[in-house]
Formats: sequence, structure tokens, C-alpha cells
Amino acid sequence: MRALLRFIAIVATTLAIGLGASAAYSGAPLTDQQKMWLAFHAVHLPPPAGIACIMQHESGTDYRFPADGRPPNGYEGAGQWVRGPVLGAAHGDTWANAARGSGWGIFAAWHVYDVPPAVQDQVMSWLAHADGWGPWPNTSRMCGLYGRGP
Repeated sequence: MRALLRFIAIVATTLAIGLGASAAYSGAPLTDQQKMWLAFHAVHLPPPAGIACIMQHESGTDYRFPADGRPPNGYEGAGQWVRGPVLGAAHGDTWANAARGSGWGIFAAWHVYDVPPAVQDQVMSWLAHADGWGPWPNTSRMCGLYGRGP
């Protein structure tokens, strides 16, 4: 218990320093600069079980796919996001749209494999909650997921 409290104190102090004490305590919306700092310095906790299952089946939970040397397949990141008109105009850029919708629009133009894992998890969780498991129809069925996400 003592170690957990110490960890929480360290994280709170780090956030206060990195985000600026006023933003950390005022409840004001974070600036893009603060979001960028947080994305690269936040502790990466495991994603919710449903998200983790989909990532495992989609990419082997490889956040750097395909930048890790595996052959590209038109999809990127642990959630195998579509970037650009890979599958035609009907699909569009699912990563950019979901990043913007989830509040992480500062990463919308990035290659997904360059986006921090914590942000990939948050954007995927947001999309699963907003649109259900439809963006991952086969893997969601393999994972036994129906309806809306976490």
C-alpha cells in the first residue's frame, strides 16, 4: 500500500510539473502542448480486456506495426487502423477521424505506429464506446464482444 501511495504521489507531482500547476489543478482543458507532453510521459497501463483481445488478434499487440519491419498491409498500429483512402472512399481515414473525435486530434496526421501506445489505447477505447465493435467485426466476434465497448 505504501508503494502505491508513493507511486501516486510521484505521478501527481510529475503531472503538475509537466502540465503546469494551474492546468493540473484548475480543471481547465489541456492545451495541445500539454497533451503532447502527457502522451509521451504518461505511464502506459494495460488496455481494457476487450481492447487487448482485439489488439492481440489484429497485430499481436504490436503498437509499432508495420514500422517494426513486418510487411505493410495497409493498416497501422496495434488496432490495425486505416490511414488515408487505403480501402476506398467509403472507409476514409479511420485513425484521423477517431483521433479527432476522442480529443487526440494532435495525432490525427501521424502514422499510427509513431503514436504513443497509451494514446492508441485511448483512441481505440473511445471508438469502441462511440461506435461499438463494428470497426473490428471479425476480431470482436472472436473475442466475444457485442454492443458498445468499454
